[in-house]
Amino acid sequence: EQTITNDLRSSLEKRGFTVIHNGAGDHHAPGGKPDIVAFDDKHVLIFEVTKSKSAGQDREFQPIRSHLKGIKAQNPEKQCFCVFVSPKTSERTLDSIYDHNHQRASEGKADMKIFPLAFNAFELWVSRLKENRGHKCPTMDFISIFEQYSSFTDDSHVSNLLVEYVFPNDEDIHKIMIGRDSENEAVQL
Repeated sequence: EQTITNDLRSSLEKRGFTVIHNGAGDHHAPGGKPDIVAFDDKHVLIFEVTKSKSAGQDREFQPIRSHLKGIKAQNPEKQCFCVFVSPKTSERTLDSIYDHNHQRASEGKADMKIFPLAFNAFELWVSRLKENRGHKCPTMDFISIFEQYSSFTDDSHVSNLLVEYVFPNDEDIHKIMIGRDSENEAVQL
């Protein structure tokens, strides 16, 4: 969490966000609070970070929903979203996120969506944001990804959305992502 917080500070603060880690320097965020909160005058992004894989992620989902609901209750005038950062998003977690996002949409809520982001895609995103000035790669490009919630079907699709919406003109990232997709396909065969 501490490393991710530092990455978010160096990439989002120059884009007008304040980033707060709810844990201490050597402790995770306490129960009942999101791990990391980033906010500006119109948005609140919570980042929930886990090292859990597969079925270990099952225990993460209900607290994430609760944290997102609590943040929205505290910030009713802002759009609130969650980014779930993990080594690899499990199928059951993806199913839960899919159901949650579609339920929010059926309630007419444009926000309150959860975005699954694997560590490697997160690192790619923040490293590019750190390298570029604030006016390049604006946060609204990232926030627009939440509208694509029906496409959060696996980590590969999510990575492709990141490239398409945040880095559409970055040929280096396109090459990196094509290489990763080819490696993943080879491993699955």
